[in-house]
Parts: sequence; C-alpha cells; structure tokens
Amino acid sequence: SFTPRANPEENDLLSLIQPDADGYVPHVETKMVYDGPDVHNPNFDTPEGEVDVIKLITGNKRQLKENTSVVLSENDGQAEKENMWIGSNLRGNTRNLDTPIVVGKGWETLDVPPGRCGGEYDDICGREPDDKCLLQGHHDRRGGVVGNEYSGWLVLNLNKVKEGIVVLKIETWHLPRESTRTKDWKTVNNEKSTRTLKEQAPDYPDTFHFDFAINGKITTWTKDQFLEKDQVIQRVVEVFNVLDDPNFTNGEEQDVEVAFRLRGSGNLRVFKLTHVYWA
Repeated sequence: SFTPRANPEENDLLSLIQPDADGYVPHVETKMVYDGPDVHNPNFDTPEGEVDVIKLITGNKRQLKENTSVVLSENDGQAEKENMWIGSNLRGNTRNLDTPIVVGKGWETLDVPPGRCGGEYDDICGREPDDKCLLQGHHDRRGGVVGNEYSGWLVLNLNKVKEGIVVLKIETWHLPRESTRTKDWKTVNNEKSTRTLKEQAPDYPDTFHFDFAINGKITTWTKDQFLEKDQVIQRVVEVFNVLDDPNFTNGEEQDVEVAFRLRGSGNLRVFKLTHVYWA
C-alpha cells in the first residue's frame, strides 16, 4: 500500500483482504479535515512569459476556480467514499474453501493516508488532523497492514495466478506499540481461553513459527527456516517467496487464496505486509 501509485483503487493491497466473520476488514480510519478541492494556490501558476507545459500537453490550462469553497470538519463525502470502498472489499470476498483457517480479527492499517493518493494533479490525499500544512498535497507514504500472533490469519484473494509465483513483501522490524488493535489481547482474535501464554523475549523466540497457506494447504516455517527465507534485497526491503511452482496451475489462470499468520511470539513480534506480487 505504498503511495503514490497509479490506479490506487484497482491495485490496493486492502482490496485483496478477506473480511472476518463479522465483516471487519482493515481500512483507513483517519478522516480528512475537509473534503473537496483546495483553494487556488497562485504558486502553482505558470509565471508570466514562461512556457506553460500543462497547456502544451493537454491543450488547455488546468486551473482550479478562484471561488472554490472549502468546508472544514465535515467528512460526509469522505465517509461515503470510504463506505463504498469497504463495501467493494466485502463483495466477492467470501471464503469458499473447506479449511481450518479462520480469518483474523486483529489486523489493521498503518501509515495509510485517506483519500485518493495516485500522485496526479487532481488527486486529493491526506489532509489529516496532524498534518502541519493541509495544502502540502504530499502523497508519499509507506503504508501497509500490521499485526502479530494475536491478529490471527491474514487471508488474501489473488486473481489470475498462472505462473505459480507468489511473493510477500513484509517488514519484520515493527514495534509492539504499532499494533494497537491487539494491545490488550492475550489470545488469538481476543477469544476467551484458559490457556496462558508464556512471556516472550523481544527478539524472535525459539517458539516462533510462521504459517502460510496456499488454497488452504498450510506450510509451517520454524524460526530458523523463516530467517533463512527472509530475502533482504535492499535496505528495508524484505520479501518472502511462498509459492514458486510452474506446475501449480498447469498453465491455466486461476484465483488463489493466500493466508499467513505468526505463532509463538505473542504481541512482541509485529509484521507489516506492504506488497503482494504474483504471476
């Protein structure tokens, strides 16, 4: 969910995630301070006598009206867009595999801005209450979905897998306080249990396991296997290849369900999924 990116609604990581039994799916909870276009900023105008590049490319000068009205602290439009977006995730994302995998309730977004963050001239992105300047129009964010052992399974629907390749880009260094949804949880999905989990060390404990499932078939990596599979291809970029089998689809396109979870680390190990690559 890094931004900006082209066609943000069509290639959003969040649109791949299946909702839990109650319909919950990770979503952007931060509201914009105001909706609609900004007032005209004369600093964006082409100086007198200079070449108007936008006019040359588009054939007409794109300029916001001077009398653009801005309404503060009213988010009806934004809320309506978010409801439509969440609804689009729920439609068509029902599980139809007979597996023991239960969609987790503890995953949430981190550093994902509200709005349409495609990097285009007319896109409206951010405008969050903590922004130092609401007119900055800054789209550059490294958002993702965060969780820990108590978050449960994160289940994704991948369409038209043909070459049998699935790669997850996961940031494994996040802090316990960044998983706010599970802050006071002591069990997976906050379910009542008489089982008491042992206190874990801040680093990967020996009990750590990483489970992932392809179409319901679960594979488990131990701590050592997980660390061996962790490919750091450049600074702060870690990827995990969970499927590389050219015979998986026999050359035919098919939809594939991918899920993963953490085990044996409580709420001390927090992962953030930012990208999913498949072919």
